[in-house]
Amino acid sequence: MLAHYLNQKTGCMVPVMGYMFLTFGIVMLITGSINILSAQSSSSWPVTQGEILTSVVDKQETSTRSKKSRNLRIKGSGISVSNKSEKSYSYEALVSYSYSVSGEEYVGKRTAFGAITQGGKGRAEAICERYPVGSQVDVHYDPDDAGSATLEVGLQAQVFFIPGLGAFFLLMGALILVVRRMRSAAEAQELHSA
Repeated sequence: MLAHYLNQKTGCMVPVMGYMFLTFGIVMLITGSINILSAQSSSSWPVTQGEILTSVVDKQETSTRSKKSRNLRIKGSGISVSNKSEKSYSYEALVSYSYSVSGEEYVGKRTAFGAITQGGKGRAEAICERYPVGSQVDVHYDPDDAGSATLEVGLQAQVFFIPGLGAFFLLMGALILVVRRMRSAAEAQELHSA
């Protein structure tokens, strides 16, 4: 009885979730494909000299509620539940550089296409160590849009992360919808044969 009730109430949520996964997957695949094509074409972009303006590790605090440390107090007639908040940190390498093309000055922030600059402290520090403030760097810029530039060119492993995640979401969404359709067909067949 409860299973039937829950199936009726959540039955429409399963296809919605499947379509959401499909949508996220498609968007991530498109974005990732653009990054892959840009990374591939950046190898033939012209080069100009640039200078690193900023190279810092940005530390961002995120707090999460811990399920382990839960205090339950009963005062009078009310019940109070307080969860202890745990702090965690995320680190991001913020690198910017200046360069000029045909007398026009530009500021770029991309180190590589699909670069994962956020995450652990070690990753962010390693990126900043490669690009110390004041150092001279080769800046590869798009000949059709000089405002689009990168420091590292070509296909690197990190450029495949977003399209890989997109493919995963796309497959999960398709799987959810196919299983739901097969289940609905089986339930309809049971009703007709009963």
